[in-house]
Amino acid sequence: TGLTPGTFNTVAVVAPANITITGAHRTHYSTSDAYDYALDFALCDEVRGTFGHVTTLTPDLLAELGAFDQQCYSYNLGLNNGTTFSGCYTKPAGIARSVSAQIGTAGGQTSLALDFWLHDTRHAPLVYANPARWPGTTPQAYTVAASDYFAEPARSAILARLGNYNGTMLRTLEPRGGEIAYDIAGALRGAWINAAMTSVPEAAHLAFAPDNVDPSILSVSMGLSQPNFPSGLYQYTAMASGYVNRDPAQITADGHIYCFEFSPGRGVVLAQMATASSVRVEGRAGFVSCADQAPFAFSGQTFTYVR
Repeated sequence: TGLTPGTFNTVAVVAPANITITGAHRTHYSTSDAYDYALDFALCDEVRGTFGHVTTLTPDLLAELGAFDQQCYSYNLGLNNGTTFSGCYTKPAGIARSVSAQIGTAGGQTSLALDFWLHDTRHAPLVYANPARWPGTTPQAYTVAASDYFAEPARSAILARLGNYNGTMLRTLEPRGGEIAYDIAGALRGAWINAAMTSVPEAAHLAFAPDNVDPSILSVSMGLSQPNFPSGLYQYTAMASGYVNRDPAQITADGHIYCFEFSPGRGVVLAQMATASSVRVEGRAGFVSCADQAPFAFSGQTFTYVR
């Protein structure tokens, strides 16, 4: 709270409990002069977490982690400006930090984001249409809502703030901490991958999923792979029947092309599941509607995503 988009906002990142930092990952876009850090930590053998989009690490922690020179990689994102994405890991670490000790900062002029993942192997695993697509499949499958793990009064204070970035809309439906596993095998709902890219980072990919704050709103999260269609979040209210704005959970490889339309000026998206594990998509930008595009047929501006 209290953060203002478009201004320089920095907040402290502190240890949420007595933790052991087990390693770190540093990434970099060639178009940026800043690094992006992820810190892995453990509370016990079964409960482990990660902070992502940490913009700086404290000097003492940076020194203890040592060099970022392990498992390094780099690849071109396929964008017109030639942007490359690269990253490296540290060696495994065992760095203790007490609850509330500062470990870094998050935020900045271009981002207010801080990711907080928590994994608990004591829980039943989540289900993905193709778990092999996701790196670190085992921890991913045991993702839990970190908000459920705080003691009172912090737990209630956190639940009262779960919502969109500026607090104007709160999540009221259970599970209050949200969900991440939206895939339905054989249906359109869930994540779809540009087969030429790794699943992380997610910039190249596509998802059809409920809104994380108000699940009654459906979202098309469009990445950078779609020809002549801007990346971004496109939302709509699901219809119970027909071929326009259907719930993606109800769409299968039935041979039909479905159309999704959004607020005026944001265009439409056509989608057809070619098989249970591939979907052909075409975006048409501008002031068009599904009614304008009927009968639905693809042109040469399609892209096929897989699972």
